[in-house]
Amino acid sequence: MPILDDTSPRPHWLLRNGHIHSIYTYYTRRAGKPRWQRKRIETPDDDFLDLDFIQRGHKRVVLILHGIDGNTDRHYIRGFARYASRQGYDVCAQNSRGCSGELNRKYASYHSAQTYDIHHVCNYLIEECGYSEIYIVGFSLGGNVVFKYLGEDASRLPPQIIAAAGVSVPIDLKAGCEKLSKGIYLGYSIYLLSGLKPRTRAKMKKHGRDRTEIRRLGRTINFRQFDELYTVPAHGFTDVEDYWQQAASHTYLEKLDRPTLLITALDDPFLSEESFPFGIASRSAYLHFCAPLCGGHVGFLYRLRRGGVLWCDERVLEFFERVGGNG
Repeated sequence: MPILDDTSPRPHWLLRNGHIHSIYTYYTRRAGKPRWQRKRIETPDDDFLDLDFIQRGHKRVVLILHGIDGNTDRHYIRGFARYASRQGYDVCAQNSRGCSGELNRKYASYHSAQTYDIHHVCNYLIEECGYSEIYIVGFSLGGNVVFKYLGEDASRLPPQIIAAAGVSVPIDLKAGCEKLSKGIYLGYSIYLLSGLKPRTRAKMKKHGRDRTEIRRLGRTINFRQFDELYTVPAHGFTDVEDYWQQAASHTYLEKLDRPTLLITALDDPFLSEESFPFGIASRSAYLHFCAPLCGGHVGFLYRLRRGGVLWCDERVLEFFERVGGNG
């Protein structure tokens, strides 16, 4: 306990493959377009974050974090935001540094171990927006940041944070990156890097990096190469192993002190077996783990229809309603 029963529907036979399920959901889901209200906030280190809101005057808010190379326009952000708004929550979707359509000011940006931005946003939601209840959900890399934030220093967490959830989370970053560097899985790395590299190249040029370094960026094909070239030096890590170790949120799961839900499909093509914490969840009073057989990576569509609400969206909101203050 608390390992949750798998109550997911049986998927259409074409969606019983994790690769197909992930890709199909990504390209066919009609999640709609929220009427975002964008607010830019300054950070303590003289940078900025762009936050997209749906505000209806509620005292409770869901803070949503996107995955790698994502932003608030991703289908999983738009779909969850619209659904949460209909269920009586205000919504704040955080664009990580440099992901809102404008390069951030610093050479550093965001990464899997970076939690000071989420802490800054939570304090903003409390002090400037007046929310009395905060619920946090992170998708993929965003979920890793959420779990690390909740577990690394419980004493600094505002009491207004009631509960959290993560969907398709690479809680062991090293194992996930190594899986995505081999065989068919390398294609996912190449695809994700194709989105990251133009923004990183622009950042390198803006900050006067050496041309040789920029050319090396163009030749990167996996995350070890990318992290060695950019993430490690830009954010002060010793080496890539140091970064991956610090970013591994599974080391923080046993330190959770408030209800937290993890949903990860067993057929997720992005994740290795290290991202399925059955043992930790069985010992934890706070980590609730659900691992359906099928769902892919942020898939969970289950039917050949272009639906607006995913099964994981419903499950996360059900969890928040069950454990929260219902304010």
